[in-house]
Amino acid sequence: MTRRDGRDRREAWREYEILRLKMDIVLATHDHPPKGWDDALRSPDYLPPPGNEWPPTGRTADGRLIFGRLAQPLDSPNNSERRGQSEGQNNE
Repeated sequence: MTRRDGRDRREAWREYEILRLKMDIVLATHDHPPKGWDDALRSPDYLPPPGNEWPPTGRTADGRLIFGRLAQPLDSPNNSERRGQSEGQNNE
């Protein structure tokens, strides 16, 4: 791994962990994180997890975004209600 790759990996992990911690705090408290909540992650001493792995991207191997438990493409027949079309309804 080159120096640049190592730096990019560190910054990718830093941003991932900041976002993850922020989501955890907001979900747990239903409020904004307190002042200084991310100081340790923004420190110049921050180190990513050991190894060569990159943080999760939220995408499948073919590049599609992963949204919660949505496993079917939006254009599949089973997703008509998500688009505001219930069965038997004509939206013309």
